[in-house]
Amino acid sequence: MAIHPETAAYGIAYGMANMVTSAAQLAADRRDQRALDAWSSELASARGDAAAMARVATSAVRQLAEVEAENDDLKDEVARLRTLLAQRNAMIRQLSA
Repeated sequence: MAIHPETAAYGIAYGMANMVTSAAQLAADRRDQRALDAWSSELASARGDAAAMARVATSAVRQLAEVEAENDDLKDEVARLRTLLAQRNAMIRQLSA
């Protein structure tokens, strides 16, 4: 029994896409773990030193502010894209009517 070439190509493409997705997830997990390890190391080395602990806390607060600003930007972008999508769908409905 022969496999249709398009079926084989789909299977290969799906497998490759799955591998790329898995690799990206693994890279993200490793990056997150390195970041957690760095924070853990900083906190451990600052233990018992109030000035060092204050530096770690200040750094954490700054990073939080950066992440919140990025999150606000992403929320604005999502709102813009939703508006564009609604306009596109409205145009498609008008053209279909």
